[in-house]
Amino acid sequence: MLLLLRKTLKAKWVPPAIVTLWPAALAVGMGSYDSRIPTAFFKLGYALSLAAVVLSVGRFFESQFLSNRRTEARRRNSSKGAKRRYKSWQIVFPILVFAFGAFLVVLIQLIETKRELFEMKGILVSANEPDQPGPCDSFSQDGKLKLLAGGITVPC
Repeated sequence: MLLLLRKTLKAKWVPPAIVTLWPAALAVGMGSYDSRIPTAFFKLGYALSLAAVVLSVGRFFESQFLSNRRTEARRRNSSKGAKRRYKSWQIVFPILVFAFGAFLVVLIQLIETKRELFEMKGILVSANEPDQPGPCDSFSQDGKLKLLAGGITVPC
């Protein structure tokens, strides 16, 4: 399985796919704000973001750039600086890619939440949960308002 993944990451189609996936994830996620587009496109935006992160980091670990740094760090007479640079490249780039991917997912989540709230048009939708017991239970509920605020029931 790992060998298949390594071969896939070295394929010629991976860099163009990576370059395409990032903007596609952003476009699908942001474009889904329009109410005419099905909400399933949000999930597509999440999937494209995840694929972009995985392919970007995987391709970086298999890249010639990192391989050259690894060779430089493994030489007998190499300085500690070369080893530190290799480790920093090995750690910093994936962290930056994951951070950007997380930002993209959060952005898509915010857009999804805004769309959901916009579609409700300011109407409060009941959660279909039973009311908490309170001092008003013994009275008739016709035309009365029961206010629940932070676990405190306001008397009738």
